[in-house]
Amino acid sequence: MMHIWKQQVIEIGADGVGAFQHERVCWLQIATKNKVYIFDILMLEDRAFNNSLSMILENNHIVKVTYCCQRIAGCLRAQFGVNLSNVFDTQVADIMCFYTETGGFLPDRSSVLELPRELRELKHMRQEWAIDRYPVTEQGLLERSNPRPLPPSQDGQGQNTATQRQPDPPVPTAEEPVVPGPVPGLQAPAEQRPPVPAIPRGHLTCMLCPVP
Repeated sequence: MMHIWKQQVIEIGADGVGAFQHERVCWLQIATKNKVYIFDILMLEDRAFNNSLSMILENNHIVKVTYCCQRIAGCLRAQFGVNLSNVFDTQVADIMCFYTETGGFLPDRSSVLELPRELRELKHMRQEWAIDRYPVTEQGLLERSNPRPLPPSQDGQGQNTATQRQPDPPVPTAEEPVVPGPVPGLQAPAEQRPPVPAIPRGHLTCMLCPVP
């Protein structure tokens, strides 16, 4: 206990059972810079506060850091008559930092204190893109089912810059004999190529337009 008594700042925590108004403390934790003490209140009961523990909790020169001190202070006062003093509540400190940063309280503001600057800028960029892409109703909602048309291309022609579909090659008719085309890389010199025989007209007609 002398080690705790010599500290200027300590951390306290507690856990209990029951409803908030009638909660019973089960254990009490006190942490210093390099040590943690856990007191079994269910076993010790009033004996835990008969010595110097109550004097430490009520000392105005020792700062007690905790979260939601209302719960711990209420249980200690109701069960053991200990008045917790000189408390730094991290819950209240977080609310004050939040109010200083955003200028309002929940749920009117959103906190992004833990986000880096790049992610905060990304949020604004996505909002601007959505406003440019979708119409906004009178209620401030985006009409995602009715997106705005995309702007024309950079060349000013208003056409899609994707590769245009090439027209299909003409289909040969019966009057035009089909001549096989050369295969790239396998062509023989012109003086060595044999003449290509013409396909009989009647045979071509039967191939393209067979008569039943």
